[in-house]
Amino acid sequence: MYVKTFVFLSAILLIVNTTSAQTHFSADKLEFSTQNNIEVIQLDTDERCSSFGIKVKDSVRVHFHQWHTESLQVIKGEATMQLGDSSIQIKVGDFVVIPPETIHAVKVSSKTPLEVISIQAPEFKGEDRHFITGH
Repeated sequence: MYVKTFVFLSAILLIVNTTSAQTHFSADKLEFSTQNNIEVIQLDTDERCSSFGIKVKDSVRVHFHQWHTESLQVIKGEATMQLGDSSIQIKVGDFVVIPPETIHAVKVSSKTPLEVISIQAPEFKGEDRHFITGH
């Protein structure tokens, strides 16, 4: 299975290597500013990977990435996630790895929006997101 649960005793910290230095983000300090269904904040990017803070109020449509691996760390909320042929429950502390060409979608099940740190490798420029119709 693609889900591994980690227990954190303090705030989740994300450290992303960049070509010149390290960039440090505190997950509990992400500031989402809109009321849209999905909000994305780019945290860092280089040719090896891109990292984002993502807030989902309701859902993310079924899609896949042809050549990107996406890794998610849940920092707030809960959701039902379609991951390939499976449906799983994700919650704070869960870590999910989504291999290339794996269909996935999210439906928020908590009263609060789902917030995740998403890391895509290699660098994600927004072009490798393919939505599936009829799901």
